[in-house]
Amino acid sequence: MSMTRIISGLTALLTLILNYFGILTVPGDKTAFERDGWLLENIPAYSTGLLSKNLYNAGPGMEDDNEGPTEQDSYMQVIRWTNAGEYMTYLEKLKRFGYTQVFVNRLEDNFYAEYENEGSLVYAYYNKSTKMARVIEDNSSAPLDEFGYTYEPCGDEETVVYQYGLYYDEKIPGVSANCGMLYVIKLADNGLIIVDGGNREQSTDLAVNGLYDFLKEITGTQEGERVRIAAWYGTHAHADHYILFSKFLRLYSDKINLERVMFNYPSDDVIDMWEGTLTLRSRIRHYFPEALYLKLHSGQKFQLADVTAEVLYTHEDNVNAFNGKSSILSFNESSTVIKFTYEETSFIMLADCYKKVQNTLLNNFSPAVLKSDIVQVSHHGFNNVSRLYKHIDAEIALVPQSRYMLVEENASVYKIIKKYTDESNIYFSGEGTYGISRRNAEFSVSHRELVGSVFDNSEI
Repeated sequence: MSMTRIISGLTALLTLILNYFGILTVPGDKTAFERDGWLLENIPAYSTGLLSKNLYNAGPGMEDDNEGPTEQDSYMQVIRWTNAGEYMTYLEKLKRFGYTQVFVNRLEDNFYAEYENEGSLVYAYYNKSTKMARVIEDNSSAPLDEFGYTYEPCGDEETVVYQYGLYYDEKIPGVSANCGMLYVIKLADNGLIIVDGGNREQSTDLAVNGLYDFLKEITGTQEGERVRIAAWYGTHAHADHYILFSKFLRLYSDKINLERVMFNYPSDDVIDMWEGTLTLRSRIRHYFPEALYLKLHSGQKFQLADVTAEVLYTHEDNVNAFNGKSSILSFNESSTVIKFTYEETSFIMLADCYKKVQNTLLNNFSPAVLKSDIVQVSHHGFNNVSRLYKHIDAEIALVPQSRYMLVEENASVYKIIKKYTDESNIYFSGEGTYGISRRNAEFSVSHRELVGSVFDNSEI
């Protein structure tokens, strides 16, 4: 064999090896997109580790997928038996193929990044505890660097967290509900983050009208002006977490501005979506077509005025690394968990999370990340996530529930909460609207009477 052929053969072999490990790649070299088992065809392949057998459909954004996949569906492939170095090598590979980094974050030994290339978004993250990376082709979101905005408070401007009062009673369909939650974060610039919305039975005309009056009051919005909602955040797609807000959009679309929408609802193929979710999305698209949408992914960190939001969990974290299918056991485990921080205050929202979410959070993060001043009690006090409450160790606990339902009917959970939060600092949304503000390191609490009663059979 001639020396030329030997050198040629060795060069070809070296090139193959370098391409496999993502070291030698150039734009236009499609071999870097190809790897046995790599299923995200439009994105450069993750060269190392073991790949999940299937893509996970992470769901659409504002489109309805009840009749099948949409162009906005996002897809994820899970890579197991990888490490931080290989993850960083993959990010460099994205850069070599023309992707621009628009976001990067690190939470302890977990790494997160987003890249954009001609409108195509790739979100990738690595968890040390599981030795897994996740690569997501996000087909619905605005880029993270365009979604948020900043504002520096001045004078007496402050951020206030409100647990909005809802009417609770025995669960009687069409009459009353024993669940539902609605929070409002008034930002220092008088914009609002609205979180979720109450159940159908809580969505009386009186309650919805009362919400509008309340928002006008706390923002100082004058007659003829629109209340500015900087963002609506949906924790998950259970009906008791959006119906009241959906009705509010129908009745007050001409009196509000909705600038941003953020949630991560799974695909309808993963969890059957409630019919009301279609109505909610439809109303947002109809009344506020220019609203920016963000599909929330773990590790995202962005600013809304003076408040920083950091995503700690989504349903994407509980996708089986072997078959690429969801391993969540109930709808509530599709809840997204966000920690909000402003000035020297932190507020963690657990939505309806339960043990699988609890385990994931505790595996991924130390108590230093989870520690918060204010906690939203999970799943209206029904779920016992005692280890989370221990690490969060909150000074104030906000309960989206009636006092009776937690203290009497779920006494064991109440006992756990009281271990870490003094009973005098536990507030129930069934007793009215509570506002939590902080000045000079001291919390102060305001109270407004409950507006609402049993359902009035009004149109939703």
